[in-house]
Amino acid sequence: MISFLMRITRERGLRFFRDYFVEAIWFDLRHRTDTAMRVTKDKQAPSVESDIFDNGLLYVASFTSVITKTVGLVKAHCDQRSGQLGNFVDLGCGKGKTLIVVHETFRNDFSGDIIGIEYDRNLVAIGHSNLKTCGLGDEVTLVEDTAVNVTRFINAAVPVIYLYNSFQGETLRAVLQKLSGVEHYLIYVDPVEAALLSQRNYSELYANEGRYNADSWKIYHYDANVG
Repeated sequence: MISFLMRITRERGLRFFRDYFVEAIWFDLRHRTDTAMRVTKDKQAPSVESDIFDNGLLYVASFTSVITKTVGLVKAHCDQRSGQLGNFVDLGCGKGKTLIVVHETFRNDFSGDIIGIEYDRNLVAIGHSNLKTCGLGDEVTLVEDTAVNVTRFINAAVPVIYLYNSFQGETLRAVLQKLSGVEHYLIYVDPVEAALLSQRNYSELYANEGRYNADSWKIYHYDANVG
């Protein structure tokens, strides 16, 4: 951890170190979890076919403020429409941080389950340990699977799909195709392939161009009857 922090400080400066500490490391210190350290692809142990792994990216923990801000905006939009959120599904959930934050802050706002999908068996094991440490082993679900199977884990109307640029290319296209029959909200952090969503009639609700990839995001609503 110390060598990692020294390296990112040299490469990205003191401001990034401060922001990373507040948004990532502080979470682990408070919860006694292991979520902040990145995991590059060469360190991953995928349990899926190679083409999906080829489209996957390194694991990076979401910023705490980004999770609460984006999910809060989705909740506010849903409230304005006099609707109710279904379940929460994190695609490429890694070590489970987003699941923990959502449960802590919004667990009473979802009618369905809080679920994470992750294809790396090592990250799944760490995620289960983190959930257990936070006392959420029976309240939050983390499954070892590919995001292409997302619809298997939607168990309530109008789910919220969370994606921190965990994969791109054909895998992202396959996921969007699977979701094409489901009304949903999509939170897309580091939205490098946002053009794909505009091609598929997603309605952009909110956007933020942050200082870093980690705090840049877009929020969409998708109406299956229109899309």
